[in-house]
Amino acid sequence: MKQKYLLEKQEDASLVIKEYGELEEGIFSLLCEEKFEGEELSAVFEKTDKELIGFLRTDNMFPPFSYMEKIAESVRKLFDEAEENSAELVFDEMAMFDIEDEEADEVVPDSEEELLDDILDDSDDDFDGIDDDLNDIDPVDTQSIKVDEDTDLDIED
Repeated sequence: MKQKYLLEKQEDASLVIKEYGELEEGIFSLLCEEKFEGEELSAVFEKTDKELIGFLRTDNMFPPFSYMEKIAESVRKLFDEAEENSAELVFDEMAMFDIEDEEADEVVPDSEEELLDDILDDSDDDFDGIDDDLNDIDPVDTQSIKVDEDTDLDIED
């Protein structure tokens, strides 16, 4: 899924960030809109990038840190340059994972018989060292349950 962030610098020095999510290829839907007041924003500009990121993240808009680094950098540039009033950032979630196409090593069993033996192996390798108390039960002490013959077992609704 792709996400798009539209950063808009307002005339009153406030900032509006709109977060969009891609529904279908090329079709984005507005997910969230946050407005940050100019006075609070200018105070945060004097602090570190992590503090700016913490300020820009809200309960409603909480992008991954890798996205927020680029958003914070774009916000700083937007307010440093007088001629720019907006910026658009598009992120592709799949690029974040950076999956490479690597062929897996194919495991070929030596023979079908060995494969079957491995599947049907009854060894309890997973349970080695586990003390099951079943061997400690004394058969003399165990009694079976006896049902009283006089008791009527018919159950009526």
